[in-house]
Amino acid sequence: DLQEWIGRILAIPGLEDIIDQHQQRPLPTVELLERDFIDSSTFRCFKGADGQPYATPQMGPSGSPDLRLVMSLGFDAFNPFFLKEQHASFSSTALYMVILSLPEHLRYQPKYMYLVTIIP
Repeated sequence: DLQEWIGRILAIPGLEDIIDQHQQRPLPTVELLERDFIDSSTFRCFKGADGQPYATPQMGPSGSPDLRLVMSLGFDAFNPFFLKEQHASFSSTALYMVILSLPEHLRYQPKYMYLVTIIP
């Protein structure tokens, strides 16, 4: 369940602060290249449903800033049987969800990835 997974991830002590710090770090200067999608002006200017830049936290009903998550959906196909015969072909495809709001060194760790489904 996606909501349960997000809840488990956000229950990790200090993780929301890590996400906030990553999203609110200063834009790169002219000398530095964009290292992550969060650095891009396209993302920084992307507007949320409220018409405000999505990357800029807005105050929530509780008076604290809303946590804004960005996720991606990816897939990878693999041969589950490691068949090596020339004409034998069988593959399965796994769909994963990744929290792009996490810093790069965390976002692709298996404990932070969500296996959406496997297609035989």
